[in-house]
Amino acid sequence: MLDDVPPAMPSWRRRYLEAVTGREDEIIAAFLRLRGDRAVARQLHLRVTHVRRLVDARVPEAGVLRRARRASSPLYCDGELITALQAAARDLPSPLGIESYRRWVQTRADGRPRPSPEVIMLRFGGWRRALARCGLSASPRRGPRVGYTYPDVVQAIATCWRELHGYPSVVRYTAWRAGRSDAPAAATARRFVRSWDDLLVAAYPLVYPLVGMRRPPVEERRSAFEQRRPPVDERRRPLAYRS
Repeated sequence: MLDDVPPAMPSWRRRYLEAVTGREDEIIAAFLRLRGDRAVARQLHLRVTHVRRLVDARVPEAGVLRRARRASSPLYCDGELITALQAAARDLPSPLGIESYRRWVQTRADGRPRPSPEVIMLRFGGWRRALARCGLSASPRRGPRVGYTYPDVVQAIATCWRELHGYPSVVRYTAWRAGRSDAPAAATARRFVRSWDDLLVAAYPLVYPLVGMRRPPVEERRSAFEQRRPPVDERRRPLAYRS
């Protein structure tokens, strides 16, 4: 007979279901607003582990939203970026291009860290501006200058996100944009916000528009009786009351 009885639900699972069942939408809405498991747990008087488990199950790529807004702490000062560009310009033909600079960085054998072109473009607002800051000439501009708005930038990042099947870093976005004329450069996008993470958060609802509106899995919609059903051993009668 006992072999036919389903195994008891683990105690941690039972506590989790008791804590979140019926509050899923409230918890997810709080997470989308606060973007932190601890903040949600503190506000709703829940365990952090319970919040994190539910969010991981209901919110795709939740790590993007969990990223804390960090104060800018640049690895390189402006002078170091300028020195790197000037050193590359002495070794390479003019005008200095992004890909030629990238290859120059990768082939240095002295082991010294050097800034990537993405870091330089984000700092100075574009490659041409960086070269001008160093007193270097740039290649002629191809075609008319294109102006982008903040919605254009967010839409471009969302499109890249969908096509790459994962959120884009600056490097991945730059590689995706190569050869496209309808998407702003990473440096252009960065001018609208304090950090790249802010752009990812802005693009997130375009990639996952229904997050927070889905029903919980079937396992989490069990009746209150099933959720609180005691383990098999607890349902057996004590020996003193057996006939």
